[in-house]
Parts: sequence; structure tokens; C-alpha cells
Amino acid sequence: MTVQMLIPGVLRDLAGGRGTLSIDVPADANVEQVFARVLADYPALHRRIRDEQGRIRRHVNVFLEEENLRRSRLEQVPVPPGSRIHVLPCISGG
Repeated sequence: MTVQMLIPGVLRDLAGGRGTLSIDVPADANVEQVFARVLADYPALHRRIRDEQGRIRRHVNVFLEEENLRRSRLEQVPVPPGSRIHVLPCISGG
């Protein structure tokens, strides 16, 4: 099955300039398995999304469709066929 990961402009250079990644995962995949594929295919992007302990970085929000996964255990969140995962880093400034 293929899952789409939407990448904002600020991170696209780490995804080969692409705004959407097509990630192939098993039919019964969970979000953790999607991120494992991103690590394999785009390690620099993965490091900007997750910290050294594998947690989503504090200033990055990840959504599965409209569901914010901030407090979710990614290995427990199933990914339905045709789903889209949105990666949204927070932007701040003064």
C-alpha cells in the first residue's frame, strides 16, 4: 500500500525537493512503519522530524489526515489505505 507524506516548503530540500512523498508500506502498516521507511529513504528529513530518542521533535506537528499525533504512540496508530500524513514544523520569530 502507498501512503502520502506531505512535506512543507521549509523541509523539501531534505526530501529531494519534493512536496509529496509516496511511501510504500505493508497493508497493515502503522505510522511508526511509515517513519521507518522515511528514515531509510530520507535520513536527513527524518532527523528534522524526530529526535535522537525517536520522538517527534517538540516543534514539529504530525497529522494523519486531521488527527494530531502529538500524544500518540506511533506504533499503535494504523494507517488506512490512501491516507496522507502531514508534517508541519512550527515557525516562530520575533
